[in-house]
Amino acid sequence: MSELTEPLSVPTSTVQETNLSQDLIRSSISKLLQRKLSRDEQILEFVQKQVSVQFWIEKVLRIRLSSNLSYELKTGVVLCFLLKEIYDITQTQLQQKESKSVQSNAQELCVNNSQVVTQNQALLVQIQQNSQEFQAFFQNSFRIEKPETPAASKQNIENFLKGALFFGLPLEKLFQVNDLWEGTHTVLVIECVEQIAKIVSPIAYPYQLVDCDHPFVKKILSSGEEIASIRRQLAEIEKKKQQSQPQLMIQKTRRRLFSSNQQADLVQNAAKIQAWWRMVQSRKEFLKRARAAEYRKKVVKELLDTETEYVKNLELCVRIYLNPLKEGAKKGKGFLSQDEIVIIFQKLRQY
Repeated sequence: MSELTEPLSVPTSTVQETNLSQDLIRSSISKLLQRKLSRDEQILEFVQKQVSVQFWIEKVLRIRLSSNLSYELKTGVVLCFLLKEIYDITQTQLQQKESKSVQSNAQELCVNNSQVVTQNQALLVQIQQNSQEFQAFFQNSFRIEKPETPAASKQNIENFLKGALFFGLPLEKLFQVNDLWEGTHTVLVIECVEQIAKIVSPIAYPYQLVDCDHPFVKKILSSGEEIASIRRQLAEIEKKKQQSQPQLMIQKTRRRLFSSNQQADLVQNAAKIQAWWRMVQSRKEFLKRARAAEYRKKVVKELLDTETEYVKNLELCVRIYLNPLKEGAKKGKGFLSQDEIVIIFQKLRQY
């Protein structure tokens, strides 16, 4: 057996295709790792928030909660007492502010006839602007029900959500009643309470994010079932955000376009709205026609493929079976007569 004297040569195209496929594999793996790393960072950040929110609630109410925070908040009682405590401290701060303003009225800072508001006064100013509604709600409508029935617990959660709006919490930061009661979206609940903590923090009860090395954080991270639930909730929230992007853009556009009271600006904004609306409708119509055209193309292709295959089968039947049988019947050597052939292949007479 003769030995090879020349090395085997690999075609250049094959090498290029191999390198390209390897690059694609590397990029795909890199994207997957980045996505996983990003999600793991989100989970760690949320666990830190959860522990920090629990510590903050315990500090405000001067109580000790169990490690299962969602269970502690489920009845809405803790949340309502939390809001009541914040209401009391804001009322105390307002009274102190009013007494100070009477004593040192001449020392108020004004720029262009508008009061300079520091970060510590932002919440108090907002409450002052709606002081009548604020006090009426907390003194007359705000009730803490005994959590003896699901309806009472849900009412507590609704009262908390209504009261949270008076402290300047944005609507998009609120959660639904069933998110807490059914325990399906604990992430939204924790983020809502954290937002309240950040709003209240400048005037009372400072809020601080715990370190990632905290023992409670490590304990939660070691719980596989809880981490799986957090991962699922974060994925659902991200999906909903992507789906609601057009709606958020509409809301932002409305706020931006109708922010001015000047007539000229309103006319210009109206023209922008009309142009934007025409663009949206044109895009919808285009996508609708594109989907319809693609569907028609698929239907026509399916019909054409089916009929082509049917004709091929007919031709095969005629060439392999019908024609040889006819020739044999004419020569008298076939095992079928002309009448029998007609009965069997009566629908193929045109061939």
